[in-house]
Amino acid sequence: MSISAKASSWLLLAALTLSFAAGCGDDDEPSSPAANNSDANNHGIPANNNPDPEEGTWILVDNIHSQKQNPDLRLMRDNYSYQGMHGYHRLFKHLEANSYPYHQISAGTLTDEVLSGYKILFVNLPSEDRPRFTAEEIAAVHRFVEGGGGLFVISDHSNVYYSADILNPLLVPMGITITNATALERDPNYAIGSAWLKIRHFADHPINAGVTLASFQTGGTMETDAGTAFLSEVGFGDDWNEENLPSRVGNFAWDPGEPEGMLNIMAATTFGAGRVVVVGDQNIFGDEWLLVGNNFELVSNIFEWVGGQEAASPPLRERLSTEYLRVGVDLEHADWNIGSNGCAGYFPFFINFNRTPQIAARGIDRPRGDEALLVYPNIQRELSADRVEEVRAHLRRGGWVFVVGDVVGGRSASWRLVEALAPDFAVEGGAGSVSVAALPSNDAAFPAVFGDDAFPVSAPRFDVSGMKMAAHNYTGGAVCPADIEQAQPYLRKTTSSQGVPFLQAEVDGQTVDLARELDVEGGKLVVFLQSGFWRNETLGSERQQPTRRTADAHKIQYKMLDWMVEELR
Repeated sequence: MSISAKASSWLLLAALTLSFAAGCGDDDEPSSPAANNSDANNHGIPANNNPDPEEGTWILVDNIHSQKQNPDLRLMRDNYSYQGMHGYHRLFKHLEANSYPYHQISAGTLTDEVLSGYKILFVNLPSEDRPRFTAEEIAAVHRFVEGGGGLFVISDHSNVYYSADILNPLLVPMGITITNATALERDPNYAIGSAWLKIRHFADHPINAGVTLASFQTGGTMETDAGTAFLSEVGFGDDWNEENLPSRVGNFAWDPGEPEGMLNIMAATTFGAGRVVVVGDQNIFGDEWLLVGNNFELVSNIFEWVGGQEAASPPLRERLSTEYLRVGVDLEHADWNIGSNGCAGYFPFFINFNRTPQIAARGIDRPRGDEALLVYPNIQRELSADRVEEVRAHLRRGGWVFVVGDVVGGRSASWRLVEALAPDFAVEGGAGSVSVAALPSNDAAFPAVFGDDAFPVSAPRFDVSGMKMAAHNYTGGAVCPADIEQAQPYLRKTTSSQGVPFLQAEVDGQTVDLARELDVEGGKLVVFLQSGFWRNETLGSERQQPTRRTADAHKIQYKMLDWMVEELR
């Protein structure tokens, strides 16, 4: 971000939020029926179509009416497509590993015969480019649920893809009507922009067991007497704009006549002997956002409940694979910057953790106690004494902590956390040694050194030979982060004698510390002295392919993550 005009980043963030908030409607890549016909990975319906109940609670995934963000699509290091980043691969891997096997059907129609033997039908946001439900299919699904089957439906905002028009003939007889509105909140009830929600209002229902925080990436509302999650008292439904393609979202402002208050955004009901759940956002359970807040617990509970397995012990929400390296990344103290596409955000930095298949990086309010690593990315809100003690307890268990800060700007909450954990930590710059308790609010003590290119880096614990990295300054009308190739690479001359080097760079003939590793209370504390190379100003926005200038920064993070998997898992 621009060194001289940090405040301008908030204007950019607002613009990016408005353009990005369409979320699920931002679909620039058509689905591939061939890719979604899962015979190649043994998830297509077999010829005998006879799911064995001894194998578990069988799920049928409806790819007849929707092929977007299905279980075949996954977040990977080289995949920056919208559908891939929000695919449901990780969720269905979890389900399948815990006796919820599934088949996908991508052709034909839903009939009594097709549905026979399955316990759950999963319908993930139908779209106008696929066949609509026929009257015969709707009748077959109703008979399936009335006979004891489970139906789990994903809807979305603003009748995107005409999904509300497609779903309502199926759902209205069950007591749920999808509206054409986008679910919006007013401060402080949103995460990033008014459509990316912090959901904290839940009914007393089995699907909400262990759930205190969920998060939408732009979703919709529904009318029902069976609501299970709600907007806050100051939330509202923003009516659609059919002409605003592809998202069809409205004006992101409340207009007279639009509904306000604790509107329904999820629902659970019974229909005959069966059970029905509808959730009003598609991205909530995709690979990118599944592990934020309690989204994972919520969707695990939903599959258990619609499948009639809510009495299982341990519950599905507690069965996340132990093979993952578990990472907790702070949400509240960092103002949810891990979901921000603005210049000062850390969105790709967070996503890259989960692009690594052996890592489960969660967005957390507070440590859960099972993490190997806690990450505090340039936090702005100071941790309470109780929260600091939780970090210390994590260190005493041998855990690692990354505190990502920047030596300019004074004693941010990141540096107050460092001070609490390592009170003698000091940084050397142009003005000599400065303790974290006395960091100046201006840039003079740690001047930036600009270069024509990024700077060579080294790391004792992982191999970054031949790689370069830098923060970036945007001037002359360059837009952050889109115009990364026009930005000026820079780093600051910062060193520290505390601990040992973790990440260093060669700047103007001097070895500069980017991060130091310290032994603290039996664990490891890594302090990043500067962090522009992890911010969006360098790593780009959520779906921005790495460029010549930024590719090494991504590679360096991946080298660090691969080392962590080997060392900490």
